[in-house]
Amino acid sequence: MGSCCLACCCPCCLQCGLAQDMGESCCEACLYNVCCNPGALFGMRVYIRGKENIRGSLCNDFNLTGGCFSCCYCCVLAQLAREVKYIKSTKGYV
Repeated sequence: MGSCCLACCCPCCLQCGLAQDMGESCCEACLYNVCCNPGALFGMRVYIRGKENIRGSLCNDFNLTGGCFSCCYCCVLAQLAREVKYIKSTKGYV
C-alpha cells in the first residue's frame, strides 16, 4: 500500500514504520500517535530535516503538523514517509 493511502487509512501503522526506520520503538510511536498526535510527527519531521540539512523552520514544521492539523497531518506524514524511503534507498540509513 502506498504512503498516501496508508497515511489516510492507518496513520498509526505508517508512523510506527517510520519510527522503526529511524531506529525508534514502534510501541512508543503508537502510544504517541493516539488520535493522530501531531507532537510525535513534529519530532520526526524536525529530526529528519536537521539530520539531512533540509531547509525549513521550526515554525513551518509546527504549522504543518499542528497548526493546520485537520487538513495537513496525513499529507505531512506521507511526505515524511517518502523522504525516509528516499534517504534509505540512496544512503542506506536514516
